Amino acid sequence: MIWWQYLIISLASIAVGYWLSKLGAKAERVAAERRQLRDAVEGLLTEMYANLKLTEKDPEPGLLLPLAKDMWNIHKGKTFKLSLEIQESLNQAYSSIDNVNAVLGSMNAYGGRQNYGPGAWDRRYGDEAKKARVHMEKARDCLEEWLKEQK
Repeated sequence: MIWWQYLIISLASIAVGYWLSKLGAKAERVAAERRQLRDAVEGLLTEMYANLKLTEKDPEPGLLLPLAKDMWNIHKGKTFKLSLEIQESLNQAYSSIDNVNAVLGSMNAYGGRQNYGPGAWDRRYGDEAKKARVHMEKARDCLEEWLKEQK
């Protein structure tokens, strides 16, 4: 072979190698994004289960816990990749969780100073928790369905 044939073969090998590495990197990036989205959905689902457990029964007076929003604060930027139905149900669920937590914050701030009658804040917290539970159950069902589709 002549020297320029070796040069052409070397350059062609470099180009093919570069192209194959780009294809592999793209596939790896897509797989990593899919895995991150799945992890985010699993985290949101776990948080939804925990919040549903807290709102399962009527609260005991003086033992009212705020509902968790940590996973939502971390992963809400990734939810745009989910369907509009899931996005809407998550937004409604976490908006209602905000309402429940606002009642709890108001109760802690003003409960001892304003006389609304015995148990008024507990009833208000329970009512808001029941309203939130409906939205949380819908979001849970949507997230579970999405996870089943991804398997």
